[in-house]
Amino acid sequence: MVRRLLAILVVSGFVVVAPAGPAAAQSDARPTLAYAPGAAAPHGLYFLQPEGAAAADGLRRVAPGEAADFAVLSAREALERRARGDGLRVVYVLSRAAADSVVLVASEHMLSSNPLKVEGVITLFERARRWLGTHEQELAERLGAELRVPVATVQAALAGRDFQVARPGPALAQALRAGAAPAQAAAVDGLLDDRPARAALRALDAPAAPLLVSQR
Repeated sequence: MVRRLLAILVVSGFVVVAPAGPAAAQSDARPTLAYAPGAAAPHGLYFLQPEGAAAADGLRRVAPGEAADFAVLSAREALERRARGDGLRVVYVLSRAAADSVVLVASEHMLSSNPLKVEGVITLFERARRWLGTHEQELAERLGAELRVPVATVQAALAGRDFQVARPGPALAQALRAGAAPAQAAAVDGLLDDRPARAALRALDAPAAPLLVSQR
């Protein structure tokens, strides 16, 4: 059970597993996210928001291995796939640990055809990351109840992850190059794209526009 919990946390970063709703219709045109929450098969993605657990609107989950607009991968796996010729880019860092980082990748087609959608998906993850920074205890309790494990076990697993870095930058590039085969190391520069994350974070941090009230 502990191994299963660690697998879910390492794969999902800070995304909470919760029972999924009805399966989406095949004609659903929403962007797709390839995601495998460990051994918890009939589960969907729910992002923690300050007001409670909210569904990841705008995304449809598909099985790993299917063609998808987005995917949650380890950074090493993303690099391996890029070196093989897969058209994907790392656009966000969910969490990192000593061994590897967990990242969000977007297809190059999605990046070129709908960059605003990419920024919107990153915003979902970033809001969850910011919530996590001040709600570690609540997150541990929710995960403990969902997975039926002690809260202390969840806290120990979370303590092994760093959630402070969101943009895929030089530190991630250096970590990927270390020990990589020459062909993979050469693919690092084309793998990371922090432009969508920078745009999404700027929008989240922008001051709210003043409310204009007519005096007429």
